[in-house]
Amino acid sequence: MTDVSQAGFYNTSAWKKLRNVFIKTYPLCKDCEKQDRLVPAKYVDHIVPLTLENFWEYGLDWNNLQSLCAKCHQKKTNRSKTNSKYSATNLQRGKELQNKFNDFTNGNK
Repeated sequence: MTDVSQAGFYNTSAWKKLRNVFIKTYPLCKDCEKQDRLVPAKYVDHIVPLTLENFWEYGLDWNNLQSLCAKCHQKKTNRSKTNSKYSATNLQRGKELQNKFNDFTNGNK
């Protein structure tokens, strides 16, 4: 269980409503569709994983959501628990580096 789960985010009416609308709008697994497979989605997943620091910003952001089947959701969850390039820590560090790069290149124009 994540800190965000323990904080009760996934039990809020706002999340439940958004999740229901999203999965009705996108009923197929996004990752499976990329491989030309039509698999019903079971989960609405946050692309940028939620933390206690960012869930107000990303928790209800439609653009941070994707529909996934159970198998693809489990793969993503397993990746985020390791020190892979897709872990929450590394994704955040990548965003920070991208912002620094953008600041640098915008300052040199």
